[in-house]
Amino acid sequence: ESGVRANVFQDDQWAVLANTISEKYKAEPNHEPIILVGHSYGADDVVRIARKLAEGKIAVEMLITIDPVTPPKVPANVKTCINIYQSNGALDALPWLRGVPLEDDGGGTTKLVNANIRKDRTDLLEPGIDHFNIEKKAGIHGEVVKQVLAACPPRATWVAQLTRNDQSVAAAPV
Repeated sequence: ESGVRANVFQDDQWAVLANTISEKYKAEPNHEPIILVGHSYGADDVVRIARKLAEGKIAVEMLITIDPVTPPKVPANVKTCINIYQSNGALDALPWLRGVPLEDDGGGTTKLVNANIRKDRTDLLEPGIDHFNIEKKAGIHGEVVKQVLAACPPRATWVAQLTRNDQSVAAAPV
Protein backbone atom coordinates (compact mmCIF):
# COMPACT_ATOMS: atom_id res chain seq x y z
CA GLU A 1 0.00 0.00 0.00
CA SER A 2 2.95 2.34 0.55
CA GLY A 3 4.31 1.97 -2.98
CA VAL A 4 7.18 -0.36 -2.15
CA ARG A 5 7.28 -3.63 -4.08
CA ALA A 6 7.28 -6.58 -1.69
CA ASN A 7 7.31 -10.35 -2.13
CA VAL A 8 6.79 -13.08 0.44
CA PHE A 9 8.70 -16.37 0.42
CA GLN A 10 8.80 -19.48 2.59
CA ASP A 11 11.65 -20.70 4.77
CA ASP A 12 12.76 -23.45 2.40
CA GLN A 13 13.09 -21.01 -0.53
CA TRP A 14 15.97 -18.90 0.80
CA ALA A 15 18.77 -20.45 -1.32
CA VAL A 16 16.78 -20.22 -4.56
CA LEU A 17 15.77 -16.67 -3.69
CA ALA A 18 19.40 -15.68 -3.02
CA ASN A 19 20.47 -17.08 -6.41
CA THR A 20 17.57 -15.38 -8.20
CA ILE A 21 18.39 -12.01 -6.63
CA SER A 22 22.07 -12.44 -7.52
CA GLU A 23 21.32 -13.16 -11.18
CA LYS A 24 18.76 -10.39 -11.50
CA TYR A 25 20.89 -7.72 -9.86
CA LYS A 26 24.07 -8.58 -11.74
CA ALA A 27 22.16 -7.94 -14.96
CA GLU A 28 20.56 -4.67 -13.81
CA PRO A 29 22.94 -1.78 -13.02
CA ASN A 30 20.21 0.51 -11.61
CA HIS A 31 18.42 -1.96 -9.40
CA GLU A 32 16.10 -1.03 -6.59
CA PRO A 33 17.46 -1.15 -3.04
CA ILE A 34 17.37 -4.63 -1.56
CA ILE A 35 15.58 -4.86 1.77
CA LEU A 36 15.15 -8.25 3.38
CA VAL A 37 12.73 -8.86 6.25
CA GLY A 38 12.23 -12.10 8.14
CA HIS A 39 10.77 -13.55 11.33
CA SER A 40 12.04 -16.49 13.40
CA TYR A 41 13.81 -19.00 11.12
CA GLY A 42 12.90 -16.63 8.29
CA ALA A 43 15.01 -13.99 10.06
CA ASP A 44 17.91 -16.45 10.09
CA ASP A 45 17.29 -17.05 6.39
CA VAL A 46 17.40 -13.39 5.37
CA VAL A 47 20.85 -13.17 7.00
CA ARG A 48 21.85 -16.24 4.95
CA ILE A 49 20.53 -14.55 1.80
CA ALA A 50 22.59 -11.44 2.59
CA ARG A 51 25.67 -13.63 3.08
CA LYS A 52 25.07 -15.28 -0.30
CA LEU A 53 24.65 -11.86 -1.95
CA ALA A 54 27.94 -10.76 -0.38
CA GLU A 55 29.70 -13.43 -2.44
CA GLY A 56 28.59 -11.53 -5.56
CA LYS A 57 29.41 -8.14 -4.02
CA ILE A 58 25.73 -7.18 -4.02
CA ALA A 59 24.80 -4.60 -1.40
CA VAL A 60 21.80 -5.09 0.86
CA GLU A 61 20.35 -1.72 1.82
CA MET A 62 18.56 -3.01 4.89
CA LEU A 63 18.06 -6.23 6.77
CA ILE A 64 15.22 -6.37 9.29
CA THR A 65 15.05 -9.41 11.50
CA ILE A 66 12.29 -10.15 13.97
CA ASP A 67 13.05 -12.63 16.74
CA PRO A 68 15.83 -14.55 14.94
CA VAL A 69 16.53 -17.99 16.37
CA THR A 70 19.94 -19.33 15.25
CA PRO A 71 21.25 -16.66 12.89
CA PRO A 72 24.66 -16.49 11.26
CA LYS A 73 26.66 -13.27 11.59
CA VAL A 74 25.55 -10.29 9.52
CA PRO A 75 27.90 -9.76 6.54
CA ALA A 76 29.57 -6.46 5.67
CA ASN A 77 27.51 -5.96 2.46
CA VAL A 78 24.52 -5.06 4.67
CA LYS A 79 24.34 -1.29 5.12
CA THR A 80 21.81 -1.30 7.99
CA CYS A 81 20.55 -4.20 10.06
CA ILE A 82 17.71 -3.73 12.52
CA ASN A 83 17.04 -6.69 14.76
CA ILE A 84 13.82 -6.54 16.78
CA TYR A 85 13.68 -9.30 19.33
CA GLN A 86 12.51 -10.12 22.81
CA SER A 87 14.40 -11.84 25.57
CA ASN A 88 12.46 -14.48 27.50
CA GLY A 89 14.63 -15.27 30.51
CA ALA A 90 15.14 -19.01 31.03
CA LEU A 91 13.28 -19.82 27.80
CA ASP A 92 16.14 -18.22 25.83
CA ALA A 93 17.97 -21.55 26.21
CA LEU A 94 15.43 -23.12 23.81
CA PRO A 95 16.27 -22.15 20.22
CA TRP A 96 12.70 -22.20 18.93
CA LEU A 97 11.15 -19.96 21.58
CA ARG A 98 13.49 -17.01 21.55
CA GLY A 99 14.82 -14.06 19.77
CA VAL A 100 18.51 -13.26 20.07
CA PRO A 101 20.77 -10.28 19.37
CA LEU A 102 22.71 -10.40 16.11
CA GLU A 103 26.43 -10.00 15.58
CA ASP A 104 28.22 -8.74 12.50
CA ASP A 105 31.30 -10.14 10.82
CA GLY A 106 33.33 -7.24 12.19
CA GLY A 107 35.46 -4.81 10.27
CA GLY A 108 32.61 -3.70 8.04
CA THR A 109 30.51 -0.60 7.98
CA THR A 110 27.21 -2.27 8.83
CA LYS A 111 25.03 -0.23 11.15
CA LEU A 112 23.69 -2.94 13.46
CA VAL A 113 20.86 -2.14 15.85
CA ASN A 114 19.75 -4.83 18.29
CA ALA A 115 16.46 -3.73 19.85
CA ASN A 116 15.22 -5.94 22.68
CA ILE A 117 11.57 -4.95 23.12
CA ARG A 118 11.72 -5.90 26.81
CA LYS A 119 14.59 -3.47 27.50
CA ASP A 120 15.49 -1.18 24.60
CA ARG A 121 12.19 -0.64 22.77
CA THR A 122 9.49 -1.10 25.39
CA ASP A 123 7.25 1.08 23.21
CA LEU A 124 6.92 -1.98 20.93
CA LEU A 125 5.97 -4.37 23.74
CA GLU A 126 2.28 -5.29 23.62
CA PRO A 127 0.20 -7.53 25.89
CA GLY A 128 0.25 -11.18 24.83
CA ILE A 129 3.28 -10.81 22.57
CA ASP A 130 5.35 -13.93 22.10
CA HIS A 131 7.68 -15.52 19.55
CA PHE A 132 4.80 -16.92 17.52
CA ASN A 133 2.92 -13.62 17.05
CA ILE A 134 5.54 -10.87 17.42
CA GLU A 135 5.59 -10.08 13.69
CA LYS A 136 1.79 -9.71 13.66
CA LYS A 137 1.62 -7.06 16.39
CA ALA A 138 0.67 -3.58 15.21
CA GLY A 139 3.62 -1.82 16.85
CA ILE A 140 6.20 -4.18 15.38
CA HIS A 141 4.54 -4.08 11.95
CA GLY A 142 4.43 -0.28 12.05
CA GLU A 143 8.11 -0.10 12.99
CA VAL A 144 9.07 -2.39 10.10
CA VAL A 145 7.07 -0.31 7.61
CA LYS A 146 8.59 2.91 8.99
CA GLN A 147 12.15 1.55 8.63
CA VAL A 148 11.50 0.21 5.11
CA LEU A 149 10.05 3.53 3.94
CA ALA A 150 13.00 5.42 5.45
CA ALA A 151 15.44 3.25 3.48
CA CYS A 152 13.45 2.69 0.32
CA PRO A 153 11.26 5.41 -1.13
CA PRO A 154 8.02 4.40 -2.80
CA ARG A 155 8.63 3.09 -6.32
CA ALA A 156 7.30 6.21 -8.07
CA THR A 157 9.66 8.41 -6.05
CA TRP A 158 12.59 6.05 -6.68
CA VAL A 159 11.97 6.03 -10.45
CA ALA A 160 11.72 9.84 -10.47
CA GLN A 161 15.04 10.12 -8.57
CA LEU A 162 16.68 7.67 -10.95
CA THR A 163 15.40 9.63 -13.96
CA ARG A 164 16.69 12.92 -12.45
CA ASN A 165 20.09 11.33 -11.76
CA ASP A 166 20.30 9.99 -15.34
CA GLN A 167 19.45 13.42 -16.72
CA SER A 168 22.09 15.06 -14.51
CA VAL A 169 24.72 12.63 -15.74
CA ALA A 170 23.68 13.16 -19.37
CA ALA A 171 23.77 16.96 -18.94
CA ALA A 172 27.12 17.01 -17.15
CA PRO A 173 30.01 18.45 -19.20
CA VAL A 174 32.61 15.93 -20.32
